[in-house]
Amino acid sequence: EMKSTTADFSDLITSDDKIVINECLNNLADDERQIIILRVVSDLKFKDIADIMNIRPSTVASKYSRAVKKLKLSLTEGGVHFE
Repeated sequence: EMKSTTADFSDLITSDDKIVINECLNNLADDERQIIILRVVSDLKFKDIADIMNIRPSTVASKYSRAVKKLKLSLTEGGVHFE
């Protein structure tokens, strides 16, 4: 049996936090949400995301940076605390 090298933190997140996280993701613009999901969940590089979305990697990087800032602020305001 092979063990996954990716940690599963889903059991560490409360159901209330999951609701807030979903709401915060849904408050992002569609392209920002797509970039966050492709980068964080699918673990794709900016170049791969750029190819998928048909935009420049530098655009992906700037949109990702902006989306992360928005998401952190939104999560903090929603009561989700993280390091």
